[in-house]
Amino acid sequence: MNRIGDNAFLDCTDLKAVSSLGKIKKIEKKAFSGCEQLMFLNSPYGPETIEESAFEDCSNLMLAPLSSGVKYIGNSAFKNCNSLISINLPEGLEKIGDNAFENCCSIPQYFEMPKFSENENQIELRKMQIPNRIITSIPKSVKNIGKYAFAGCKNIAYVHMMDGCRVEEIDEGTFLGCDKLEAFDISSGVQTIGEQAFKDCKALRTINCLNEVGLPEKMKEIKSKAFENCENLGVVLTNGKIKREADSFNNASKIQEADIKDLNPSFEIIEGKAVKVVRPQKVEKTFSLSKIKDSINKVKNRDQTR
Repeated sequence: MNRIGDNAFLDCTDLKAVSSLGKIKKIEKKAFSGCEQLMFLNSPYGPETIEESAFEDCSNLMLAPLSSGVKYIGNSAFKNCNSLISINLPEGLEKIGDNAFENCCSIPQYFEMPKFSENENQIELRKMQIPNRIITSIPKSVKNIGKYAFAGCKNIAYVHMMDGCRVEEIDEGTFLGCDKLEAFDISSGVQTIGEQAFKDCKALRTINCLNEVGLPEKMKEIKSKAFENCENLGVVLTNGKIKREADSFNNASKIQEADIKDLNPSFEIIEGKAVKVVRPQKVEKTFSLSKIKDSINKVKNRDQTR
């Protein structure tokens, strides 16, 4: 068997676990949708394709079958799987569909982890404690993240886009309502932040590009309400050429948008670590980005030798 067909286990409300999926290549549309008691699938190899709504409304599913080999996650594939304890996206993944993980990860402090008995096809439950903050990495193989892909994921605290990630747009509503998201590392290839992309991310404090000062140099546009109600977001560094709507930062009371050339970065030692602090300060127009980076490197080298 190399696939699980459309609607194969649709609304099988008594199904609690699948001991082995074997080396299947595809989980088709709504294959496990509505399996409210499904907690666990043993999938060491991982399918290449997880189609539309394959696990939608599996409200007790704790571990998504996202082993290496997964290339495509369809629209609403894990929507409303609010018991997921992590979202571990493997290298090789290329596309995340619209609403793929919407309303996932509303994690309790304690959960019962399913484990199969070695001698018989039975499930043992072990009570475990887990953190209520999730760190998610977007692999560099990813080309596209759909609309509202992670909207409403209440316990995502940090998102790291791997350097070299090929995503060019943070699409409409991608992280809408992720109200525990505190920090976001954006990759250098991103050119557009879509409508409501980070709306209601009330804990969001920083959004920075790896290996660059501020937002990506290639950034062209920040669309309507992209950061609306991000009440803890501080300085946003731009390249001075970014098009943005008048309401891009609605109700973001702490926001201070600034052009890179008008900033004076420095480092401070906080809890034993060198932390970049960016202070708005008018400087000469000839103060270039390369000079800022040189200054940062000098401070880094000085702190490392102490």
